[in-house]
Amino acid sequence: MEENEITNTSLGKLLRKKREDLEISYSDLSQELQIPIKYIRALEEENYRIFGAKIYAKGFLIKISEKLGLEKSEKVLELFELSWKESLCLDQNANLFRRNRKNNIIFTPGLLSLLGGSFFFLFWVFFFGWRISRIILPPKLDLIEPQDRMLLADSRLKIKGFAQKESKVSVNGREINIDNQGAFNTYINLRQGLNTLDFYAQSRFGKIKKVVRYVVLK
Repeated sequence: MEENEITNTSLGKLLRKKREDLEISYSDLSQELQIPIKYIRALEEENYRIFGAKIYAKGFLIKISEKLGLEKSEKVLELFELSWKESLCLDQNANLFRRNRKNNIIFTPGLLSLLGGSFFFLFWVFFFGWRISRIILPPKLDLIEPQDRMLLADSRLKIKGFAQKESKVSVNGREINIDNQGAFNTYINLRQGLNTLDFYAQSRFGKIKKVVRYVVLK
């Protein structure tokens, strides 16, 4: 693609046109680069709110640009810097405020009786719902470390969190041992650049929970 063609368009339009010219779908691009579709769409729409930090948007942009044949063109990076600044200005002027209303309630004996019966009923509904959910819903998987979109200088990354007891936990295909309380604490090695970490927890009923973390190693 010619430099003047890049200069005379916006970043989002450039990425979308190049992708469509190559007849690459969102799903194909997402699967090959291991980048969620929502981030690809966000770059094409120049919507950077979901990235959290500039380095993640830039990291995804470089990977997508290389795939689309744009490589690390200085013009592409200049378009990104300009688009990022414009988006930041718009976000600073888009604050929304909400107001809460308070209602006065008079507690009569009849109302108290109704509330007591409702509480008893809801307790049993919740109890049986909780028991059934352990069978039909994915297992719990809470990651304490790493946090999403971390920027690190050390290639050794700490993995810490909790999963549902008796479940199997793994990261990028590597099994992680958990104790009898469901806790896990271990380390993995990162590669240079953007790392996509896919965490899975599988219950004994075959249900699976997936959590993704993006970590950048400088």
